[in-house]
Amino acid sequence: MLDNFQKLKMLVAQHSSSFHVGIGVTDQLIEKAEEFLGTKFPPSLRFYLKEWGHMSVGPLEYYGMIGNDEFGASTVPDGVWFTANERSLVSVPKEFFVLLSNEGDEFHCIDLRTEEVKVWDVAYKEVLSTKAPDLFEYIMVESDDFL
Repeated sequence: MLDNFQKLKMLVAQHSSSFHVGIGVTDQLIEKAEEFLGTKFPPSLRFYLKEWGHMSVGPLEYYGMIGNDEFGASTVPDGVWFTANERSLVSVPKEFFVLLSNEGDEFHCIDLRTEEVKVWDVAYKEVLSTKAPDLFEYIMVESDDFL
């Protein structure tokens, strides 16, 4: 996982005109987000949030945190707000953190237990597939077409 984190850091630096990144957040803000969602974030999600907060490349917007604790009254790319909202609207499982919405039909989520990125089907309320073994590989693979 750390190897892929370093690879993604290099990729973002090499393609800084393609990647649009937020501002990393503090451990204290991450802890507030965990408390708000009633869960613990795995190391990969914590590294991502502390390094970038959130990011986008091309049309892909990877949710995360936007630097404030107004989780109940926020908007995209605030993944804390989006995850909480979609838990109540479409029953996204508690063990998932939504990273990307694919036109509202499916969500790409990090499984907080395994760190894998999975595709959650909104209509069928089930996992369709596993996209990547970790968050960093997921972003690198998905972003490749836009670099």
